[in-house]
Formats: sequence, structure tokens, C-alpha cells
Amino acid sequence: MIVETLYMGNEKDVTVVEETQFHLNSQLQHNQVQHDQVQHDQVQHDQVQHDQVQQDQVQQDQVQKEEPTSMSEATQKQTSSSPHLSLVGSRLTGAQLQQAKIFAKKHGGRIATCFNGSTTHIIVNVDENGRCTRTLKYLQGIASGRWIVDYQWIKHSLENEGQVALPVSMYEV
Repeated sequence: MIVETLYMGNEKDVTVVEETQFHLNSQLQHNQVQHDQVQHDQVQHDQVQHDQVQQDQVQQDQVQKEEPTSMSEATQKQTSSSPHLSLVGSRLTGAQLQQAKIFAKKHGGRIATCFNGSTTHIIVNVDENGRCTRTLKYLQGIASGRWIVDYQWIKHSLENEGQVALPVSMYEV
């Protein structure tokens, strides 16, 4: 509009200015539509991410509710009809693995060869300083909040005359 006033004397110049203004307005409208679409896409993307985070949190909360938080809860779950005690050995000898199988059977559980979502305890050997080898199973157990337990828990529980496993907290690594 200001440009129009400057070129009022020449009709050809006014036409060029009007065409330029029309082109600029068209480009501005196109840019506004693109901007609105990007904003709309971003809002949708943020909503999808928010929904996924909420869904993941609900699933994580459900898993945490199902996991035993103490040995007494683990023992209670072991006596139910389906086995909830799921042991995984890490760097155990053949004889230790056999003892772990006996322990698992005695307490209504099972022993698995690989860490999985139902694993409740990782059984490890510890040295004189109370340290164990940091294996993949060990790290998976830590990352998943599972019990990391010295093999002595299995051994002493089997030696114990009672039918109940010794408190796992005494053998936690």
C-alpha cells in the first residue's frame, strides 16, 4: 500500500506492485497454512507420546503390583497353584544348578536358563568380599529390580529343616 502511493504516476508500475503484493499475500497464506499444519502435527505427536508414556506407566505399575516386594510376599505367591518363584543362575556350577532345581521344586517354583519377565531371583556366587561377577543376567536383574541373591541362600535353605526358605534379605548381594 505504501509502495502503491510511491508509484501512483505510472500505471505499469502500479500493476507490477499489485502483482507483487498478490504473490506475497499468496506466499504468506501458504506459509500460514504450512505453519498451522506443522503445529497441528506437533500437537498430535505430543499427544501420542503423552498417551504412550501414560500407557507404559500403567503397564509398569501393573508389573510392580505383581512382583513380590518382600520374601514373605514371595513365599505366599510360591504356595499358589501356579509357580511364581522363578530362579535364574548366573555362573553356577553344575552341582549348584542341581541344588537350585531341587530348591525351586521344593518351593513350587522353577529354574530358567535365561532371564525373562517372570524371573524373580538371580542366584550368583560371591567372593570373600561379597562381590559377584557382573554378568548379563546380573545386570538385567539389577535393571529390573529383581532379587540378586548369593547361592548360599539356596544351600542354607535346603539344609534348614523347616519347609520355608530362609529370608532372602540375609543373602542379598
